[in-house]
Amino acid sequence: VSLREIIIDMLGRGKDNTGTRYEFFLPDDLHAVEVDEGQIRQAVNNLVTNARQAMHGEGRIRISAENIPVAPASPLSLKEGDYVRLSIEDEGPGIDDSNIEKIFDPFFTTKDRSSGLGLTGSFSIVRNHGGCITVESKPGPGAIFHIYLPAARGKAKVPDDGGKNLFSARKRILIMDDEEIVRTVLDRMLLQCGCESTFAREGSEMLDIYRSAMLQGHPFDAVIVDLVVSKGMGGKEAVGKLLEIDPEARAIVSSGYSDDPIMSDFRQYGFRGVLAKPYRLSRLNQVLREVISEKNSLAG
Repeated sequence: VSLREIIIDMLGRGKDNTGTRYEFFLPDDLHAVEVDEGQIRQAVNNLVTNARQAMHGEGRIRISAENIPVAPASPLSLKEGDYVRLSIEDEGPGIDDSNIEKIFDPFFTTKDRSSGLGLTGSFSIVRNHGGCITVESKPGPGAIFHIYLPAARGKAKVPDDGGKNLFSARKRILIMDDEEIVRTVLDRMLLQCGCESTFAREGSEMLDIYRSAMLQGHPFDAVIVDLVVSKGMGGKEAVGKLLEIDPEARAIVSSGYSDDPIMSDFRQYGFRGVLAKPYRLSRLNQVLREVISEKNSLAG
């Protein structure tokens, strides 16, 4: 895929509703990269969200990319070869020396109401793709995060199972998740699948939205439910109450904890499908197709 196209699709309006402005320096001759598009979108969105929060929604984020050869003697922990380096630079207060070594640690955060998992997730996604993330910062002039991803040998192309026009008519999906990052990424992925999204942060809110949609005659085609939320009703309790409202509700369980027994035995808890985090676009396509379209198989 083309990183340039991913960035333009995500942020190409140049400004978001918080007032943050984006500047792009993305040459046309960037190498393609062989990645899971949904996961890389999530990794980039985590870093952009981190930059935006550092500036409290006011300022400019510069996003640039270039082709970089990595030699055997490079100080980067990368194999020799060609890479694409994506850089995300903000105008925030910078990172203190005492924190810069900790920023990718799970649950480490200096922000209020933050899980401390955004940068950790980006680090893990990029590393699993054979790349790395580095950061340059000092207190005062902001921070620059660099993502290195191995260049692909072929040209960028749209995967056959990319999710375009998956359904003949637009489907309505309700998502229950308390992480803004996850909601943003999933919203964009669902758009590629021909779906529109509505969001709830916890179970009670999700149930109110679902019930209201039924009463208005515009029911949801599926519900993606996060198992664990920081506040409010979690997924296990929520799906039980959802099935009391609508015994035919098509709920998909979602979690980053793949060893949770509900993930392996989801039908026993009332779910019709399962999605592990971080999301893969191809897997999202597959689950939506099964849950929404294959009614006969769901009955069994």
